[in-house]
Amino acid sequence: MNGTLYKAILIIAIAFSFDVAQAAEVETEANVKRTEVRMKAGAADVSCIALEDRIGKRLARLGTAFKRHEEGYADHAERLIQISAKLEAEGITSSRLRSGISALESKIQAFQDASDHLRSSLEDAKDFACGEGTNFRAAIGEAKRDQKEVEVIARAIGILIRTTIRQDIFDLLNSHA
Repeated sequence: MNGTLYKAILIIAIAFSFDVAQAAEVETEANVKRTEVRMKAGAADVSCIALEDRIGKRLARLGTAFKRHEEGYADHAERLIQISAKLEAEGITSSRLRSGISALESKIQAFQDASDHLRSSLEDAKDFACGEGTNFRAAIGEAKRDQKEVEVIARAIGILIRTTIRQDIFDLLNSHA
């Protein structure tokens, strides 16, 4: 299944309030049907079809994982903004906390950009899977680099929250206790 069809399935799933897991299930069913058609027609090699299916499943798993991460990061940012507002309402200046929140928001945006780029890299690899080998290798190499970048950004967000922001909150509370 090419990238356009997958995007169409996701758009339809969102329009009908399906979640990403249901969209992945629909895509998996479409992959099975496509595989059956190819096998009957004898058009493609079994390993080629299997490779496309593995990439499709990987995209589905990453979609749910990225959605969970992005929702969690948004919740953290929202809670931190509320904490900062409460502290300022009590007369405690929280400029360090505000700068930590803005750094967190920029890292969240970087995570979203990197995860979108990873998805597009995997879509490219999926499109090249049964075609040109050199383009496929380049697309997979790019996807691996993008995966590492996403992991680094996710780790950096966790470290920022656990060390810098948490410590800023404790320092503010202890200094005004």
